Amino acid sequence: MIDPIKLIAFNTWANRRLTDQVSTFSSELFTKELGGSFPSIQLTLGHVLTSDYLWLQRFRGIPIADIPATWNTNTVESIMGIWAPIQDEMEASVRELSINQVQKVNFITRAGTAYSLPFADLVVHITNHGTYHRGQIVNMIRMLGEKPVNTDYFIFCTVNSDATNK
Repeated sequence: MIDPIKLIAFNTWANRRLTDQVSTFSSELFTKELGGSFPSIQLTLGHVLTSDYLWLQRFRGIPIADIPATWNTNTVESIMGIWAPIQDEMEASVRELSINQVQKVNFITRAGTAYSLPFADLVVHITNHGTYHRGQIVNMIRMLGEKPVNTDYFIFCTVNSDATNK
């Protein structure tokens, strides 16, 4: 059975592990274009931040939201300054929606298409989206000659449980 609260906690944990590592990189490495749909670590993190923000708004009942024009995503510190509270609020929203047994979330995409989809499926989507782009960032980190931190779900489970063999 899908546990939306655990999945969102994993997503936050993995994002923070990766951004903690990237915060040690020079500005040159952070912004270096290496190819892909979002060609730098900076642009990829900015994309995932934007996506998380939009999903948080949808979970709050705001079916379509604009990205704040005041956001500065030029550094990993500025991204984390914006993203950390969004991730905390996302965890709180998912917890509340789970407790209230919300079944569907209604929203409108930025393209104007209206949807009503199962809440649990959307949490899986958000987590999968984050995992996909973290994988891209991990590849970029390797291309930059660095060793990436491990953000696998398995690692999250082992460090967040007492399920180790005793």
